Amino acid sequence: MADDIKGTTHFSNLTVEEDVTSIGDDLTLTDDLTVGGAAAVTGNVTVTGSVLVDTITEKTSAAGCTVESVKLEDGEVQSTTLKLNSTNPLTVALNAVDSLQLDNAAISAFAAATDTVGRDVFAETQDAGGTATAARVGGALSVKCGDGSAGAAAVAGGAGGAAALAGGLGGATSATGTAGAGGAAAVAGGAGGANTGGATGAAAGAGGAASLVSGAGGATDSTGAHAGGAGGALALTGGAGGAATAGTGDGGAGGSLTLTPGAGGATTGGSAGAKGQVYLAGQTNIYTGALAAGLAATIVGPTATEGLKTVVQEETLSPAAVETALATVIPKGSVIRAVLANVQTALTGGSTTVTWSVGVAADPDKYGTAGHPTKADALTKNSKSNWINAALVQLTADETIVLTGAATGGTADGDTALTVGTVRIVVIYDTFAQLANAA
Repeated sequence: MADDIKGTTHFSNLTVEEDVTSIGDDLTLTDDLTVGGAAAVTGNVTVTGSVLVDTITEKTSAAGCTVESVKLEDGEVQSTTLKLNSTNPLTVALNAVDSLQLDNAAISAFAAATDTVGRDVFAETQDAGGTATAARVGGALSVKCGDGSAGAAAVAGGAGGAAALAGGLGGATSATGTAGAGGAAAVAGGAGGANTGGATGAAAGAGGAASLVSGAGGATDSTGAHAGGAGGALALTGGAGGAATAGTGDGGAGGSLTLTPGAGGATTGGSAGAKGQVYLAGQTNIYTGALAAGLAATIVGPTATEGLKTVVQEETLSPAAVETALATVIPKGSVIRAVLANVQTALTGGSTTVTWSVGVAADPDKYGTAGHPTKADALTKNSKSNWINAALVQLTADETIVLTGAATGGTADGDTALTVGTVRIVVIYDTFAQLANAA
């Protein structure tokens, strides 16, 4: 047979044992064609039946192969739209192991092989590819539920799709085994970028915010009498403790709910960063945060800087005198609610100094003495005083609280200094954050 085939040619059940160098025009096959070697076709090949091949390889280097606008190149599938149509859950295998399923209904059965841990899946956007002189932003990641459809006239609008972030259930157990802990679920902002510029560098980057925001209520039109929609509620709920349904076992403790502000940044020369605050803002606002070392405050009022402020002051003293003052002075106008104290390490007195008290210079046990409310002279470790104010009276002047080495009963100074030990003292008092001046 000739090496070249020219013009329009029709064959039925054609077998070619060697190479076909070229087919210059169209080739139409209505029956089987078997080619034992290579076939070069510069025109179109029209096949009524199926094309059965083991391998399809690009003709031109780096050009790939295009099938119905889908380009296959070097192990990649390139298309402007990827649509996977299946009536079953779509399973994604990573490193040849089933790792992820997607479906339009709850997935009830997707498990690893026996005695095999479940596969981890990580989704991450791309890091920025900037340079030292032209920094760039890392890729954002948005996961959004679908919007509800609008309703006409008396038809209610559709609800927006719900979003859920839930850790996996802990595995159950029987007999004496311990059941598995539930999987953790975390929403975390990215850490701020470091400053590597030394003394000439600018400030380091702020940490990324993490927000849980419920949806705003829908507005009503200007002509209707309908009320606007209520804003979505936001609930942070600790998990319920597991029940003990048989035997003498105790029920599990409920999960705690903690709102923890970020720690202030340390410094080697300037001022340390202030600890972040927790704001609970609403009709009645409660603001909680750190003021300084050993001080924390909660403000109940219309703003974060106005209202009733409850301060918790904590210090641990190492006395070396008959009287040792707390570093923080209680401001005029305050109401001291409680003073708690504990001997952390045993104190040493001597002569008439046989116990300790907390008060002021003129009234050593104004805020309690060892054993209070039942006095019990002691200098020993874990000797305590728990004083609560029964008369809410404002201070008429600034007040310095002192720890005193006291004589029997705690009402008067002893004659010998307290030494060696330490005493932890917590003072809780109310003061005020004045209303701002009018503009």
